Amino acid sequence: MILKTLSTVIMLFAFPLVSNGQSFIDVTGKVVNSNTGEPLQGANILIEKTSFGGASDKNGLFSIRNLPLGNYTISVSVIGYEIEKQLITAESKNIKITFSLTSRTLEGENVVISGSRAVTGKTPIAFSNIDSRTLSEKYSSQEIPLLLDEVPSLYSYSYTGNGMGYSEIKIRGFDATRIAVTINGVPLNDPEDHVTYFYDIADLSGNVQDIQVQRGVGNSLYGTAAIGGSVNILTKGAGTEPGMKLSGTWGSYNTRRLNFSYGTGIINNTYSTYGRFSKLETGGYRNDSGVDSWSYFLSGTRYDRDMTTTFNVFGGPLVAKFAWFGISKDKLEDENERRTNYYSPSESNGFFDEQKDDFLQSHYQLLNDWKVSKNVRLENTLFHVKGDGFFLDYKFNRKPDEYNLVLVDSSRSDLLRKQIVDKWQWGWLPRLTIFRENWSFTIGGELSLFGAKHWGEVTWVKENNLTPPNNKYYGYQTDKLSATVYTHAVYGLSEKTDLIFDLQFQRLNSNFDQEIIGGFRNDYEYSLNYNFLSPRMGINQQVNENISAFANFSVAKREPKDSDVYDANDIDTTPRFGANSDNTLNFDDPLIDAETLYDYELGGMLRNSSGYVKVNIFWMDIRDEIVQTGLRDDIGLPIYYNAKKSVHRGIEVDAFASNSRGFYISGNLSLNDNYFVAYNEVVEYVYDESGNLIPFFDRSDNQIGGFPGYLAGLKAGYRNKAFSSFIGTRFVGRQYLDNSETEALSIDGYNVSSLFMSYDLTEGVKMPLHLQLNVDNIFSTKYETSGYVYYYEGFIPEYIPAAVRNTSITVTVKF
Repeated sequence: MILKTLSTVIMLFAFPLVSNGQSFIDVTGKVVNSNTGEPLQGANILIEKTSFGGASDKNGLFSIRNLPLGNYTISVSVIGYEIEKQLITAESKNIKITFSLTSRTLEGENVVISGSRAVTGKTPIAFSNIDSRTLSEKYSSQEIPLLLDEVPSLYSYSYTGNGMGYSEIKIRGFDATRIAVTINGVPLNDPEDHVTYFYDIADLSGNVQDIQVQRGVGNSLYGTAAIGGSVNILTKGAGTEPGMKLSGTWGSYNTRRLNFSYGTGIINNTYSTYGRFSKLETGGYRNDSGVDSWSYFLSGTRYDRDMTTTFNVFGGPLVAKFAWFGISKDKLEDENERRTNYYSPSESNGFFDEQKDDFLQSHYQLLNDWKVSKNVRLENTLFHVKGDGFFLDYKFNRKPDEYNLVLVDSSRSDLLRKQIVDKWQWGWLPRLTIFRENWSFTIGGELSLFGAKHWGEVTWVKENNLTPPNNKYYGYQTDKLSATVYTHAVYGLSEKTDLIFDLQFQRLNSNFDQEIIGGFRNDYEYSLNYNFLSPRMGINQQVNENISAFANFSVAKREPKDSDVYDANDIDTTPRFGANSDNTLNFDDPLIDAETLYDYELGGMLRNSSGYVKVNIFWMDIRDEIVQTGLRDDIGLPIYYNAKKSVHRGIEVDAFASNSRGFYISGNLSLNDNYFVAYNEVVEYVYDESGNLIPFFDRSDNQIGGFPGYLAGLKAGYRNKAFSSFIGTRFVGRQYLDNSETEALSIDGYNVSSLFMSYDLTEGVKMPLHLQLNVDNIFSTKYETSGYVYYYEGFIPEYIPAAVRNTSITVTVKF
């Protein structure tokens, strides 16, 4: 009896111990870099929906003790890496698990992993990556094109002279209408104009994680065709590190930028949010060419085990004064005269002070990335863009019938006109990728709907009149449908050889309908349809761990922009179509054709742990290239025509070297030879010495105007955790203002230097303060970045001047 009682007591005490051993387990593991296998220290390990968690040590190891039995999701996060989640079942045995985290940038190359991004040693195209630190060092208040001047064969400038206001970007001799720009994979080019209005997204430069510039056709498979190249922008968005920043920039020409940003970091390894608000303004280097804008960027991300979803909202209102027109050569040397702006009321013989561009553009992006399985990935993006605003400018001595006016005491009058636009765009970008051991296959597409209403009003008339306020004098609307289907296949022929095949089909439909009003007495209504089939193929060879080479052939096609076919704001123009037998317009016969590019590329790279050298040779053969004549319309925009055959060819070199002490040097060189093979250029209203109208000029074998013959850059700098600095010089060759290849109608080559210094007191003296100094054009060189010609008893050049020495100081406080 005593023995039985003792046995019962022992069992009662022992049962909880036995139960405890069966009801709880330990989870141990390791966190490593998926590319290198190196351990990751400081990773945050969280058992979701519990209080259990931990962190990895210097060897990447972690342990979580006494986890109750059950099913759990373990999430692991570390700054600079994608969040990784795995499902576990905690049964009777302890669990050992390894997390391989994918870097948000590929080691050494800062390439953000994205379907449209190129990867060194894998993608057979010419490209350059500009990482976040490089961008932040150069950025004070400039628009994005001005931050990309270290990219081979890329030329950029601003009409205001100091980097804010309308900026231009060109690659390999192609202007912005042939350069595809995306933000987080979403096309940014305006569907009507094909250009990207960077000043409508003010301070986006301060919210960029990195930018990849692809030269040539590249990886662009949807949106505006990339003829000259593409600019792929990735925003910072919601990050893994919590914090708040307040930043201010003060610079030359009354330039000011105030910025506030806040990020929550990752909450429970599942959510993160981020917000950024900015105020930017400048007086502009050129007189009365100022910009006044606000901007916002809001982002939220949810991280699930196999899925990441991000929602971005950004935009802001802008008011910008004009500086479209250049100045004559005799004004270039005098410091005050070279700042002349004919839109300025103080310089323009009575120009109205209200001339401006007033616009609000808002962007909405929903991005979803679903890892369906180990071998299948599905990406979907929905986007919406809404823009509305007006363009207000003063016109001299205009006829009343042009503007639907009735004047009492005069047959002509000065007036103020407002050109108004209200536009929207919706789009869907799906992409499905299947991965296997030595190949991958992607099928994707784009569906985009666009609509716009345009109308004009006369808001003020100088002479006595019977015109009511905001008298309407033109109106029209457009709508567009773009549908694209593409395939992208990568086949590993061997461990060192990759083949790539792409095929894209694009269907474009554009409808135009004009209102009968005032002097616009023709109810023009037409539809344009384009079907483009574009194949691409390439090969990448990894000779050894230090040497790689590639070759590719690509075809790209692009339709004319709307104003190439018909400038519907101008009463003196008619749509550019052929004629029927009864002299009516044949809307099935547009006189300006789509252009077709055949792009041949050959390149190679030599690299080691200290740096790299890249060399690329390209030959771009173009049929019906849509080229600028060098002339401008009445608001300063270029006039375009087709060139029957042309060639853009060149050599590009890009190099970088650094040492373990933090010193580095980089350089680039591009030699560009862009010329017409066959082109008869029509220039209206030009007469010979006998007074006879000249129908065209033969430009065959001439250089194509508007792009320098060579571009080069040299930069030397130093970086450590607390301090960084550089000095760089940009060398730019001669560029012709039109296609006549006349030296008197050209811009001389120039070189200009810049200086940067910054000190992060957070790393240095442990104060939450960052100081930055930017000096552009150190030696106050007087130079011109662009220009054009106009005809008045001969061709006369005008020039767009750049700012002399200008300085900015940025102070950032971190909380």
